[in-house]
Amino acid sequence: MWLDTSGNLATVGSMRSPIFYDYDDTSYYLNPNSSGSLLRGRINVRGEHYTTSIRLFLDGSDNAAGTGPVNLQAWCSEPGNTWDGAGFGYNVDNNTNESGNVPAYYFGRHNPSLGQAYMRMLNNGTWLFYNTASGSNTRYTTMELSNTGNLIANNSARAPIFYDSNDTNYYADLTSGADSIRAAGDIVAYYSSDRRLKDNIIKIDSALDKINAIGGYTFEWNEESHKETGSKDVGVIAQEVEEIFPEIVQTRSNGYKAVNYEKLVPLLIEAIKELSEKVKILENK
Repeated sequence: MWLDTSGNLATVGSMRSPIFYDYDDTSYYLNPNSSGSLLRGRINVRGEHYTTSIRLFLDGSDNAAGTGPVNLQAWCSEPGNTWDGAGFGYNVDNNTNESGNVPAYYFGRHNPSLGQAYMRMLNNGTWLFYNTASGSNTRYTTMELSNTGNLIANNSARAPIFYDSNDTNYYADLTSGADSIRAAGDIVAYYSSDRRLKDNIIKIDSALDKINAIGGYTFEWNEESHKETGSKDVGVIAQEVEEIFPEIVQTRSNGYKAVNYEKLVPLLIEAIKELSEKVKILENK
């Protein structure tokens, strides 16, 4: 063994010691003692505003993400808040918080008491997204991304517009004041119409007069419609229909009126029958 001119200690053979401390004689050390920790340490890379730290534990002590024997962490620490920054980790532990699914990767903040987000990937490929109440170490699973690609929200999910996978104009539009759903394909549904479900059944009278009171129009949608501005369409006017059949017109929460168009079919049926009777009378004359 010798000490060279640069102050480096060199050996011809191996070097043995129960504990190797760092130069500050702190608690970060290599401890090959049979009853001690194998390795525990931290590497700091300091930048202008943040400190990136890499820590490796093989003894379970100071393990912020688990209680087990192996834990690798890489964190970006904010000034004045050591180990509070966002980071990445990998650990094999013996905790049962994830039903024994270890090892696991995790991303998030080192200090859960700050009430920040926390992500963990189980060894089956499932991602769990946590949040913690401020001042509490209790974790709450808020969202789960399964290994089959299913996104499961344990609470509600919010977005202004939900597009299809091709990012086209087929969507559920939930922006403020909008409540439309647009589909590229057919929408197949059946409305209950069994006689046994209905009371006070009465035929529509003067159906032809009612049809004459309603107009059919071509028009263009404006900006208030939340549809493609200027696009041409055909339809009726809700206010006109409401005067004849208020039960098939709905005033939505945004104040605008909507018509249940399929409910106009019974009116058309009876109007055609009335018109057919008039034609028969004329034919008989």
